[in-house]
Amino acid sequence: MTKRRQTRTLLLVVAVPLAVTALVFGVRLTTLAPITAGAREDYDAGRFEAAAEKYEGLENVNVVQPWKAHFDAGTARAADVAAGGSSSPYDAVDTLHEAYRLAEGETPEVRCLIQTNLALAYELMGDDESARAAEHAAELAALEEALAAREAGEPYDEEAIDPYGDSGDELDPDELRDEVQTWYEYAEGSYRHAENVQAWPDCGQADRSSSEEQSAEEAEQRVAGKADAAEQSQPDHEEPAPSPEPTAPDQAEAERQQQLEESNQQAAETADQEQQEDRDTWGSGDEGDDGGGGPTKNW
Repeated sequence: MTKRRQTRTLLLVVAVPLAVTALVFGVRLTTLAPITAGAREDYDAGRFEAAAEKYEGLENVNVVQPWKAHFDAGTARAADVAAGGSSSPYDAVDTLHEAYRLAEGETPEVRCLIQTNLALAYELMGDDESARAAEHAAELAALEEALAAREAGEPYDEEAIDPYGDSGDELDPDELRDEVQTWYEYAEGSYRHAENVQAWPDCGQADRSSSEEQSAEEAEQRVAGKADAAEQSQPDHEEPAPSPEPTAPDQAEAERQQQLEESNQQAAETADQEQQEDRDTWGSGDEGDDGGGGPTKNW
């Protein structure tokens, strides 16, 4: 197994327990058993992709509660993603969005159920995108190390520079850095979407147990941490400027007085300049005409 694949596998394995736990304990499949016995059997046996395909075949069957098949299909897709299967997290998100739309007139408990799994699907999408970003980041680190060694005349990993052999097509560190930036931006966006979904009002209106409330709080903290990590991992990320240190009252008053004096001085200089301009334009004011009238215009 290559280093890139090892990195991706490790990240997926780390992401699986939390996601699968949330799916197993936070989800109940809802479509009636006589119609979906085979799909439910596949789901319970961990054959999530097969279950998803069966549920997807029922999406246009239940006209009374059409959200159910979409919910079950999206949930099965999300479970397959969490287990490292071949399902796409984007499919899970799209299907659960449709389930939420179709459940518009349902109770807060039903919509909270969909909301919970939709947020989880967005989190899984972010996990997948973070794994892709980490792959590119590891590749970039190896490339930069090899380039530095070659520049110094030291032994280096030729494959890190030209992974395809003697093609002469060396990797470009700037292009790889852009890939890292892009995928971490995608991941941050997915995690932020998960945060937004978690904030929808349905779960706040639903009747939930204390354990469900606790699980929801833990999920919010987990997603927020992942979003911040994805943002900080971006090569172009800049830390916000530190807030100014609080000043003591005496020092603050001294600074205020200094600023006031500077403002007064500037105002006085401006007034003198304006008076000089008036004298240049209108005269000094003590040069009368034959009639002893007012100032003479100096045109």
